[in-house]
Amino acid sequence: MKNLKLYSRFLMLNAQQIEKLNQLGVTVTKTIEPDTNAIFSDQFFIESNLDTLPELVYLQVATSGLDRINLQHPKLAKAVVSGSRGVFNQPMAQYVLSHVLSVYQNHRFFSQTQKDQQWRPSRHNEELSGKRVAVIGLGQIGLQIAKTFAFFGAKVDGFNRSPIDSIYVQQTYSLQDLANQIANYEVVIVSLALNQDTQGLFNGPLFERLHPKTIFVNVGRSELIDESALIALLQNKKIRHAVLDTFSKEPLPKDHPFWGLDNLTITPHISFTSIQNLERMFDALYNNLQLYLQNEPLINQFK
Repeated sequence: MKNLKLYSRFLMLNAQQIEKLNQLGVTVTKTIEPDTNAIFSDQFFIESNLDTLPELVYLQVATSGLDRINLQHPKLAKAVVSGSRGVFNQPMAQYVLSHVLSVYQNHRFFSQTQKDQQWRPSRHNEELSGKRVAVIGLGQIGLQIAKTFAFFGAKVDGFNRSPIDSIYVQQTYSLQDLANQIANYEVVIVSLALNQDTQGLFNGPLFERLHPKTIFVNVGRSELIDESALIALLQNKKIRHAVLDTFSKEPLPKDHPFWGLDNLTITPHISFTSIQNLERMFDALYNNLQLYLQNEPLINQFK
């Protein structure tokens, strides 16, 4: 029987959950101790503290991706490392949907007329049905976004590093096809993982190919886009609107040009948040711990 002493940073475990873990043979600790050999955490904490951690045999991060941790680090030499696939799919898909619909339903306009106490029945609202939508990155989150938009009648295409078969995606292209195809879409949603091939993918030349009516949404890493190029695009009104949830500097500085753009929606890195996440996180942790203790491959295992 493997003995695990688990520190959970990203998920505050309640008494019932701790008891369930105890029944597996997992001891839960409130702090990292010299004999702590298992951690459930966000990857940012692990990245910044890896050198000081004890040697681990089990590491699970609270995200599905793992782009900020050196898996070859000596502290992880004996560790099984996994992500937590599926935890954030629903909130992120609904985040994207809500902000795109906000543009089409003119929420900013009506919010302002309410503040001004003006009765101005604009009839310029649009429907999502029939809109051409590109989802860039068809991982678990991207596929949930595609499913959500397809349900509302949008025509969804996907761009991915490898072929993906989904009933919610009409056509799948490679990332190399972006430059030739990107002008065909009224909504472009970036949900790519960050790596050396995708860093800076959305640069000035690619942004210039967007359709003038495009709503551009990034719920991936900020490093996927050239922020300066996007600022110029928005300042010159070359696309309809952009929605950003991640930034190269967080918190976003008060003097940043993004704040002054009326065709940009800014949110403080919260697209993944939902009170239901806590239950899904525990399920992901518990299921993988069961598999680990049974010497079975983990869900979303990296190492």
